[in-house]
Amino acid sequence: MNPSNPTQTASQTSPRPKRGRWPIGRWLLTSVILLAVYVGITMLSNTSRAQWKWAEALQALDAGEIEQAKQYAQEALEIAPEDPLLRLYAGELYYRLDEPEKAHQQIDQAIALDENNAYVLTTGSFLLARLGDHEKSLALSDKLVELAQSKRAIHPHQAENHRAYAIALAADDGEASQQRIQQGLTDIEAALAVFENNHAPIGKQVASYIDTRGYLKLFAGEPEEALADLNTAIAIYEKDYDQLLSKLSPEQIENKPLHVLAYEDELRDVLAVLYWHRSQVYEKLNLPEEAEHDWLMAKKFGLSRTKGIW
Repeated sequence: MNPSNPTQTASQTSPRPKRGRWPIGRWLLTSVILLAVYVGITMLSNTSRAQWKWAEALQALDAGEIEQAKQYAQEALEIAPEDPLLRLYAGELYYRLDEPEKAHQQIDQAIALDENNAYVLTTGSFLLARLGDHEKSLALSDKLVELAQSKRAIHPHQAENHRAYAIALAADDGEASQQRIQQGLTDIEAALAVFENNHAPIGKQVASYIDTRGYLKLFAGEPEEALADLNTAIAIYEKDYDQLLSKLSPEQIENKPLHVLAYEDELRDVLAVLYWHRSQVYEKLNLPEEAEHDWLMAKKFGLSRTKGIW
């Protein structure tokens, strides 16, 4: 019955033709078309295409094909020019290629695109510090702390640790006043206070904060206290590193699983930085043999300002 004409009777309606079943081939064709549309949309989205191009840029960079890496990076940016993360990646690329002006341009654009993004501020600040632009790096770290307090986009203790470490990096380059260094110590003490009532064993996050404090104390003129902190942090990471390797069979030692390699690389990167920090403390304490040992360990584990292991 047609709802728009309630007086119409069944005898007045024409019988509906019977609908035949679709042939199986038509169903298969429809499925293939829908799948093709889905894959096409996925593959042709700006983000996906840009990420593919960026992967090609990294592959070219690792192969030493510098001009090709630049070309792929530029193509990625042309596909997704409003992506702040791609801008940061490009900044990293140009920094590693010793083109600081282009690196600065990409970082500035990333921040302009998303100035309230905690990841953008954190990564941009660290990259600027590696570039030696500590004034801008510290300005971003200040903004990160403000963001943590106002919008909770990042936990305050993470923002405080980041600023404290940014101040230490500036101090290491001779570009932090004693007032800034004291601010860094205040920050890191506040960050560590969050974990004071936690009676669990010290984990790697707290160990990294203790390293930040020790690193800062070196520039505050407290090398003995700095050494105590760095010994604590290094012991925790060395224990994790030794435990990781001790669980491997002889066969796995020769051919390590991918997840083991990834975690080993992470631990080695951190230890490289910690050994570097402690080598500076030993040098300040006039312990040249210990300083040399830690410096060699840092280099062995891959210390590199250029690569961000710093």
